[in-house]
Amino acid sequence: MFDFCGMRLLIVAATQREIAPYLVKNPSVHYLITGVGTASTIYSLTKKLMEESFDWVIQAGIAGTHAAKVPTNKVFVVKNDAFAQRGVLENGQLFTLEEKGIAQDNEEVGSNYLMNPYEEIEQLGFPLTDAITVDLINNHPDLLRCVADRYPSTIESMEGAAMHYVCLKEKLPFIQIRSISNVVGDRNKLNWEMEDAIVQLNIALERVCAYLTNVNE
Repeated sequence: MFDFCGMRLLIVAATQREIAPYLVKNPSVHYLITGVGTASTIYSLTKKLMEESFDWVIQAGIAGTHAAKVPTNKVFVVKNDAFAQRGVLENGQLFTLEEKGIAQDNEEVGSNYLMNPYEEIEQLGFPLTDAITVDLINNHPDLLRCVADRYPSTIESMEGAAMHYVCLKEKLPFIQIRSISNVVGDRNKLNWEMEDAIVQLNIALERVCAYLTNVNE
């Protein structure tokens, strides 16, 4: 397997389709396809890190946006991510498990956001944003509103917070790159910009890997 000038980078994605262009150009890189969702991401990534050591984990994937439309500048690096469906939905309001006394405060899991503390993400040239991670895709306006009220964010994925969680627990530097393909709640895939999002994502992935290689030479 190829290492970037001695740097061991692990490229992580939920599906192979999302990073296929990058893998075609870089067939010998270390990569992991976790599957979709938080459970498979936590298990797959933890297992991989038990078997091999890496200097950085780079998660790359498409995401939905909570904006009214897909932005022109559609690639973001995620600063903070949250398990947005970990909690109690009561009387139209979303509470954390800690607030309801079901779980003890755990800063590593986070009652709010799991923050990426690594300053390198500030130097990549992509806009930083907050994100949420869900395991239930839905277009129910009341549920979308409850989550948005609790976790104001730009984008939504199904794996981001899981990767943040594992890497924070393992004290392993990480970067999450997201390219916007659709508006959250719009289930009509004719309105999605999937292919363009994947193209932009893989261009960004090349750029991030090059940056990490150069900055650590």
